[in-house]
Amino acid sequence: MKILMVYPSHSWYMRIYRKIKKIPNSSLGTKHGIGYIINYAKSNDEIVDFLELESVSWKEFKRIVKNYDIVGYSIISMNYNIAMKAIKINKKENPNVTIIVGGVDPSVSTEKYENSHLIDYIIRGEGEISFLEIIKAKIEELGGNQLGDNRTDRFKKVIEGKKIENLDNLDFVNRDIVSHSKSPNPLLLKEPHFSILTSRACLYNCKFCAPASKKMFGKKIRTRSAENVVQELIYLKNKYGLKSVTFESDNFLQDREWLINFIDCLKKSKLKINFNIHGRSNNIIKNHDLIKELKILGLIEVFIGIESGSDKILRYFKKGTSVDMNKKAVNILKNNNIKIQASFISGFPVETKEDIKLTEQFIKENLSNEIFGFSTFVPLPGSFFYEEYKKKGLLFEDSEYSDFNLKRPRIMGVNYYYLSWINFKLFLKYSDSYFSQLSHLIFFIYNIFLITGFYIKYYIKNIIK
Repeated sequence: MKILMVYPSHSWYMRIYRKIKKIPNSSLGTKHGIGYIINYAKSNDEIVDFLELESVSWKEFKRIVKNYDIVGYSIISMNYNIAMKAIKINKKENPNVTIIVGGVDPSVSTEKYENSHLIDYIIRGEGEISFLEIIKAKIEELGGNQLGDNRTDRFKKVIEGKKIENLDNLDFVNRDIVSHSKSPNPLLLKEPHFSILTSRACLYNCKFCAPASKKMFGKKIRTRSAENVVQELIYLKNKYGLKSVTFESDNFLQDREWLINFIDCLKKSKLKINFNIHGRSNNIIKNHDLIKELKILGLIEVFIGIESGSDKILRYFKKGTSVDMNKKAVNILKNNNIKIQASFISGFPVETKEDIKLTEQFIKENLSNEIFGFSTFVPLPGSFFYEEYKKKGLLFEDSEYSDFNLKRPRIMGVNYYYLSWINFKLFLKYSDSYFSQLSHLIFFIYNIFLITGFYIKYYIKNIIK
């Protein structure tokens, strides 16, 4: 029986990038969820292949998928349209194939998949155990030979994924299959660079994200032991010559006792690496004394979600932080000579120009020599804001998230022209090269055309109605 896992992103610009860089048929960045599913199947004597959709043409995709009996798709909201196109092609090329979908979008928006006759099973939540159970059931049912009927009475179409309580029991992700992630900042983090997950689930309830994580992983945070994480670092160093790592966990600084143990284990390992982490301002403040220890061990950069320079907007998010806390966290990192990569979100119905000016002021006063991103908010399915805006009739459209540029209008009452101008103005002011300034000018002009085109189509459609 031949089994395949597909990550259904597919963009012309990434395919060109792959050809220029001569990147093979594997993932540009580590898809940890897929990697763990493939590993778990392999540890139970089942071989699962992996395909990143954007690494092949549609013609090549047709040729590849017709040879597989079971194909799983890991889907996020922005890849929904392209995933359904791939599944339709998959079924046409091989009508007897068993299609399994999982990932964040099927977990939070199950109904739209449940109503599709193209899909056989939907795994909601974590997929390692349930994906393997479907494979084993198919083999038993058909004597290990060719697949017959696509459905079996053993499972309902929607399957609640079983959780692995002790994450230390999972084998390390096979980087030969899903590749390693490219360094987000090669000047700071040298290649070979890898990313590592240290935990699953999130404690917080930020309205632009939650409760998607809880639907996916549950309410309880499960964390790999510090010993297990450092063992993976040693493994990556010995096998691939690891020089830098990104710890992808949202909760890296959450558990102080775990953090102290991690510092102790990393010291004992005597590894010489650089790394960056994700950190909330409240946790940076709570562990301010340990930040210096992490710096000595190789911490070089922290991703921090500041989101806004307005306390009103932070309360609206239910972020659980404040402008004052964000300033303190930034100063702690600066005092330890740690680079900052800060993210900001704008584009909410309650947000005023004054709120945006406060964000500009925060950047000017605290982050003028740091890296920051100013993003236009996209209400993705599974978030509190998505459900709230949908109920109030504020969304222009509620499912098309496959655009290359996510800055096109999503929410009624938001001035997207103004947001594009602010985005351009900020990056123009703090860009350090003419090439960077030119690229942002091109994207600014593109955004204006994109927004205008959307409004024209929207109003013409409504006039016709």
